[in-house]
Amino acid sequence: MQKRWFGVDGKPCEFAETSWGNGVKGVIRTLTGAGELNTERLNYFANLIGEAIDTGEAEEQPWSQAAGRERSEKQLDDIIKIITNLLDAVDQLNRPAVDALAAEGEHPNQFRGRLRDFRLAACDARTMLENAPPVKGAPKKHQAEAISLVAKEIYEEVTGKPVGHTVNPDGGERTGPFIDFLNALYNVCSIKASAQAQVKKL
Repeated sequence: MQKRWFGVDGKPCEFAETSWGNGVKGVIRTLTGAGELNTERLNYFANLIGEAIDTGEAEEQPWSQAAGRERSEKQLDDIIKIITNLLDAVDQLNRPAVDALAAEGEHPNQFRGRLRDFRLAACDARTMLENAPPVKGAPKKHQAEAISLVAKEIYEEVTGKPVGHTVNPDGGERTGPFIDFLNALYNVCSIKASAQAQVKKL
């Protein structure tokens, strides 16, 4: 587990010891069969949810996500413009600034060369994007998916039953104890996602 969690005292701790972790443990305790769980097992399950949050969060970083081509093209256009302005600024440096940079082991000519290489790569990438097919659909909810997979394991182990749900023939709404469990976990972990949609994927 990534040690990025902090307790009420501000010190690093395991997810199970945080307020979120306590909330998760409270949700797990509502499952049929949870009365048999000891503290160690309960903390283990909570920490699994914490790891799922970490994993999903990493996958939801901008550089990991698919996005509309138009937005990505604009990002590259912005980078090209920034580098061009930076190159102009480097070209305007006076001798004292150049000497000071050289004393720090960074000569403007070397820096200028790296900037030009990066700008060329950004221009080539911009051209490549123009010829790429557009990305469709909303960004994937990695955190919700990661939590759902872990929640399935926890639910089945604690209750001794496979996850399942019923489908309303009129509106197609999915209901059931596992969906309730998943919704409760999402609420505790501040995850905005549809438990019904995630259950459908499972």
